[in-house]
Amino acid sequence: MDSDLKSFLEKFAARFEASLDAVNKRLDGMDARIEASEKKLLAEFYKWAPIEVRLRAAEVQTLALLERISLLEARIDKIDGGFIAPSAKMQ
Repeated sequence: MDSDLKSFLEKFAARFEASLDAVNKRLDGMDARIEASEKKLLAEFYKWAPIEVRLRAAEVQTLALLERISLLEARIDKIDGGFIAPSAKMQ
């Protein structure tokens, strides 16, 4: 191999490695910023989520109560032979 070509390739390889090192440093910085953003978002989600959990639990309990009321109305209707006025029944 020609000494000029060998010298050029060695310099090129050194510059290429330096460029890769710079890119790696920038990527490490980006990783740290992304991780910090993820932690902030997750923390805010956990602050917000309990409200949603409570609302969902209340909704489930309300639906269960409505189902029980409907079943009781059906039993009373069966016992009384339709004595309860239709306007008094749950919708």
